[in-house]
Amino acid sequence: MIQDDALRYWVTNFRDQYLRVLVAREGRMGQVGTCSCGEPAQYRCAECHGAQMLCRACIVEGHRQRPLCRIEAWNGQFFKRKELRQLGLRVQLGHPDNRPCPRAHPGHHKFVVIAPNGFHRVAVAYCQCRLNSAAYHWEQLLAFGWYPSTPDNPRSALTIPALKLFHAVSHQGKTTVYHFFNALAKITDNTGTRTFRRRYQPVLRVVRQWRNLRALKRGGMGNDPDRCAAETHEGELAVECIACPKPGVNLPEGWEQALPEQRSALSSSTPGPSLNSLPDSSNDFSRHRCLLSPQKEKNSSWKADPSIQDGWAYFVRSLE
Repeated sequence: MIQDDALRYWVTNFRDQYLRVLVAREGRMGQVGTCSCGEPAQYRCAECHGAQMLCRACIVEGHRQRPLCRIEAWNGQFFKRKELRQLGLRVQLGHPDNRPCPRAHPGHHKFVVIAPNGFHRVAVAYCQCRLNSAAYHWEQLLAFGWYPSTPDNPRSALTIPALKLFHAVSHQGKTTVYHFFNALAKITDNTGTRTFRRRYQPVLRVVRQWRNLRALKRGGMGNDPDRCAAETHEGELAVECIACPKPGVNLPEGWEQALPEQRSALSSSTPGPSLNSLPDSSNDFSRHRCLLSPQKEKNSSWKADPSIQDGWAYFVRSLE
């Protein structure tokens, strides 16, 4: 069955049934109005499978370790979005089970977390007991999987899955931070009544930091006992091409005796030029500043926007 036939078959036999089920999901789907504990069931999770109706206490307890789910409250006619913080959930950092800390330090009540399913406002509390009393606030956030927008008094963060998702779609779909950011904003509120613009600059900064840290981590700098990140050598973070022929790696023994016309078949590609052989002008953007307007030149200068890994990967160190 070709694709057009499969689509025609679905349109003829199943489109109306699919539509009926999707419309039914907008309501209670026949669920009774009582939770398993006996209390009125008025809440459900839009992220968890099944959409079971629960009471306020059960929905909070069931999402103690899933604080970024979308909660909906039934008002008698339709479901309305509710935040878990409004129902009483506070994210306890420093405790894997998210149970309240005996010496909890209240954080921001509207802490903004950017996740793959949109923007969230959560209430957070930092640990000050013996488990994490010496950990900074940014460290507790990062250990929880939330990358803080700033190490000093953070009020927002990006989840590590959100950073990984952007890293993948930016390579595969050439998606920019701007488009990714606005897509998450639309997922959160597609009416345009809420603005998230002031969160854009911190996201740009975090993405740069994340990419730099990933390169350092994969380059082995996180396990180097003698050097800090600033002591990374030039070209050390460059990933070698797996297709380029390398003796002892992907070339058979005796490749030196092969005829010239046979050597091309030993590898799927030929070695490219060495990184050290690239001319200095390959990374010297100052020669192209004549193409920039005065305002763009001011904003794009090395002083205004310096590199945080100059010369560590594929480009030689800048002359500035």
